[in-house]
Amino acid sequence: MNRSGFNPGALNEYLAESQDQLERLTLLLSPGAGLTVTTDGINSIYRELHTLKGNSQLFGCTQLASVAHTLESSIDCARKKGDGISHELTDEVFKGLGLLEKIVKTLQKDFNEGDFSADITRLVSSLTDIISRTMNGASISIGHDSILTSQPKHVENILANEPTASPAVTPKPAPVPIAAAFPTPAPALTPTPAVAPVLHAVEKVEAPPKSVEGQTGDAEKKSAAAHAEANSETLRVQVNLLDNLMNLVGELVLVRNQVIQRSNSHSEDAEFVNLSQRLDVITTELQNEIMKTRMQPIGTILTKFHRLIRDMARDLNKDINLKLEGTETELDKTLIEAVKDPLTHIIRNSIDHGIESREERASKNKTKSGTIQIRAFHEGGQIVIEIIDDGRGLQRQKIGNKAIERGLITAEQFKKMSDREVCNLIFLPGFSTAEKVSNISGRGVGMDVVRTNIEKIGGVVDITSVEGNGSTMRLKIPLTLAIVPALLVKTDGQCFAIPQVKLTELVRLQRGDGHGENRIEYLQGQAVFRLRGRLLPLLSLEDLLGLKT
Repeated sequence: MNRSGFNPGALNEYLAESQDQLERLTLLLSPGAGLTVTTDGINSIYRELHTLKGNSQLFGCTQLASVAHTLESSIDCARKKGDGISHELTDEVFKGLGLLEKIVKTLQKDFNEGDFSADITRLVSSLTDIISRTMNGASISIGHDSILTSQPKHVENILANEPTASPAVTPKPAPVPIAAAFPTPAPALTPTPAVAPVLHAVEKVEAPPKSVEGQTGDAEKKSAAAHAEANSETLRVQVNLLDNLMNLVGELVLVRNQVIQRSNSHSEDAEFVNLSQRLDVITTELQNEIMKTRMQPIGTILTKFHRLIRDMARDLNKDINLKLEGTETELDKTLIEAVKDPLTHIIRNSIDHGIESREERASKNKTKSGTIQIRAFHEGGQIVIEIIDDGRGLQRQKIGNKAIERGLITAEQFKKMSDREVCNLIFLPGFSTAEKVSNISGRGVGMDVVRTNIEKIGGVVDITSVEGNGSTMRLKIPLTLAIVPALLVKTDGQCFAIPQVKLTELVRLQRGDGHGENRIEYLQGQAVFRLRGRLLPLLSLEDLLGLKT
């Protein structure tokens, strides 16, 4: 459809809202390990799909509307049956959400939907088959074209008021009617052989289903009211505007620091000192508030792994649950994007190499379902993300043999290595213990990329493992890269900044012949001091940097 009649800002707002809706739908379909979607959850899924469909029709995104409508009708069937959403139906709905994401991403490029008709046809066929087999004869047929023939009144009004430059939404005959989705009867059509059994089953339904409009009217009004209230308290802002604002605040912080240094050397000017202190307080508050605008809960990416684990587990014939903790932990938007790929690599590795098959777990007296747990929390001004699985763990001898075979270490080096050092061999370029290359693993680049990408953003990666009992991957990353708190030190007339996250402890030492606890001692001409019973060497920054002339 030609969307030239719409304001680009409104289109972008619609696409952003669609992304948010898809994230909410993914979360609603993934209640957690061992849990099922509640009745309220099913109703929420239905409302989200209904809203997405209506918005898509308004902007002439017919393929998006068709997929949303197909999923909505399927969820409505499960809702009416009252037995919840089956695993089989959930898998197909997830595939439908994946298709919706593809269409949204295509639209974001140039407001063109592309052609996904083949994918939509496959989805419709799969859902029709599931519904016809599981609804005990009270099935409905699902057709992606019929959305344009039997619309509720409010959708008809939307289509009637669309720009004349949008002829693609003109209603056309549908090959497959949706007999139970809307109260308005669809035009009589001759059923094709493929859908005739389903339509015959529909005819057996004694009482026609209640109007969807009637069922959801109050809920939609409440949802719309809540949405309007939320919109009145939030405002979408371009990321580049926030980036520019952050850069300006960074410059202001530098000026603030210079003013404070100048005030320290002019302490006799009380008014100037007071002004510099006031500037310090205001700048710090402004910096903190700007930082908050860039922060997002890490759950925005963690919840998406439900679908990844579900799909891969099905392909590998494994049972795997995902547990999430600390999804509300906030992280800079830039860093959230930066950790998404490393986390994906780690989780794929855990699914493929870590979690055992059902048969192997049974032979080890483990539960049939494996578990992958992702925890996010604050620690010392940084964010820690732990990925824990209860699989087979890392096998020391297997890793050592593979590393020796690849020429990465020698047999003598392997004998002297600790378990932690052996575990960290998996991060070496080209290392893999996979017996064969697959579309999941075996090329020896995944874990190397993980460490490289995490170190690029100032983070560190560590792994611990107990053979037979699972592994824990630990990522430690800064809260933000925009502003890095640092300790300023001077030597030989030059000033250096040391990031605070790299500091463990500051100790003030005594000069000269002091007799206190932190006095400087000399051992064979080397300056040392004792810290809680440990003897530590003292190194000169001038010597380390070669500044002495």
